Amino acid sequence: MVNFAQLRTVDTAPLIELTDQARRTATELEQFGSDTDVQRNALASSWAGADANAAIARIGKHGQDYRIHSGLYGRVDTIVTSLAHHLDTAKQRLESAVSMVPSIPGSIDGSGTITINYAALGPNPTPAAVQAAQARAQQVHGYLCQALQLANDADRRAQSELAGLIAPVDAANAQVAARQAENDEPAVGEEPQASAGPATAPAESEPTDQPDDASESDDEQQNSGATPPGQPGTPGGGDGGDGEGEPLPPAGVVPPPVGDLNEAQMSNAMRIIEVGEALGISEQGQAIALATAMQESNFRNLANDSLPASLDVPNEGVGSDHDSVGVFQQRPSQGWGSIEECMDVDYAASKFYEELQRVDGWENMELTEAAQAVQRSAYPDAYAKWETLAYDILGAARGD
Repeated sequence: MVNFAQLRTVDTAPLIELTDQARRTATELEQFGSDTDVQRNALASSWAGADANAAIARIGKHGQDYRIHSGLYGRVDTIVTSLAHHLDTAKQRLESAVSMVPSIPGSIDGSGTITINYAALGPNPTPAAVQAAQARAQQVHGYLCQALQLANDADRRAQSELAGLIAPVDAANAQVAARQAENDEPAVGEEPQASAGPATAPAESEPTDQPDDASESDDEQQNSGATPPGQPGTPGGGDGGDGEGEPLPPAGVVPPPVGDLNEAQMSNAMRIIEVGEALGISEQGQAIALATAMQESNFRNLANDSLPASLDVPNEGVGSDHDSVGVFQQRPSQGWGSIEECMDVDYAASKFYEELQRVDGWENMELTEAAQAVQRSAYPDAYAKWETLAYDILGAARGD
């Protein structure tokens, strides 16, 4: 499990290097499978008889083995890529929350404990000023916990998915071993090295808890100095840094719904904005993403009845357009990602922004034109009607 100090120093470069290697290996194994098919077909066209049939069948099984292992390496690539993305996002959210601490006014130590600087409130601060500082400290503490929760959820999910690859690997290798024993063949390759989970934190790290109860008394808030393991500390008394200007709230803050949206829809819209902020996407780009998600799904994370596996993923309704899923209605069959990834709002938003940035000159396009360049919808002008709503949501996110 990841704690405050570990998330602040996490480096996803080794994970990205692993995904690159897994992707190359998957491609090579897929090519081996294709080459083996060519060899099998060439042999079948030039040699006949019992011996030929046995050799052709054996070559065909080798090709199948190559493709099975290619798929396993491809899954490792997908799982670890998603983990790296979520860890980077969580780290950015954590740093955004840390940057708010001076405006409490206060300071934060290496374990995540926030200390309020009551001296900065003046020689005789009013009760309202003290309460405001304490409330602000609790709010920032909540943001820190949300960032840690995102990191730990991603880590647990990756560990579970990677562990799930072990059974298919064992089954595939058992089949290969059985054929080798039957035919007295030499080994044709090694199994993919799928670990039970990425080394994002020491095994002994303790789990992240949710923020402390806001009903804690003022005295307890002022004097708390203990830091629960694995999470940021609660606000405490003492000296701290000087106050600074208050930045925009970080991820996790959901303003009142805009227009006819409900809280769930607004929450999804805010996640799209948060991912855009984390990736450095302009407000214009965020508006394009919001209008697109509104048109495609009404900001609902949709499953699809043509993909039974999607129904097992937490969702907010069921669609039926081809194999489209999620808030952006991305299609797993078209390379957007796995079903689970396309139904992860953060991942789906990140992929949308990635594709948007590939569009040459999108910054100079009309909103609906830029959205269409990414989505390639049968209704290219439909996005325009949501432009005003998109900017209204952005205004609400800023507190306008």
